[in-house]
Amino acid sequence: MEEPSGRSPTFVVSLLIERSDMPGRLLMGVRTPRHNPRHPGVLSTITQRAPLVLADTLVAHGRSNFHFGVQRAGMMLPSLMAEAVMARKLGIGQFLEQGMFRGQVSLVSDVTDVVDDPLGTQISELTRMITLRVRLTTGAELIPTSNASYMRLDWVETGKLSTALTHHDALILIPDADPFLVCIHGLCVRSAAAALYPS
Repeated sequence: MEEPSGRSPTFVVSLLIERSDMPGRLLMGVRTPRHNPRHPGVLSTITQRAPLVLADTLVAHGRSNFHFGVQRAGMMLPSLMAEAVMARKLGIGQFLEQGMFRGQVSLVSDVTDVVDDPLGTQISELTRMITLRVRLTTGAELIPTSNASYMRLDWVETGKLSTALTHHDALILIPDADPFLVCIHGLCVRSAAAALYPS
């Protein structure tokens, strides 16, 4: 395997999106091949690459809860990052602006690790992933079931996440998925399992 060079890590924000009206569920998506050439067909949390310069500032906010979807939410970096990722990856920007999509966000983990290429190119990527926990209080029903970023979006059972990861079996979480098109792999899922079920 080709190891990453001494360059700075790629910075990725991962969102653990939960809903208050459906406890024990986590939003996950299967990435579309067209817009996710490195991880096509991978079941993942909602993620977005971001400038590395923001990482330390984001962590400096600690693990406090911050509101999003309300006026002046963008003045706090965790809220701004969560809103930016959801607006781009879920297409709900207008609902955030209208106050129809609201909740709280907090930092739960900051991990740096080498991420292998699921396509088998033997090219790995050093990645710093900061995971934010998003608790929706309003607007969960506004999230689409698919979009340009994800061929499908599902509210999976969080209690099955660790088992699916251990067995590398995405069908444990989304039983009706095509096993030849969907896999579960990556730092975002490992970080999610660790954050939801710390050892």
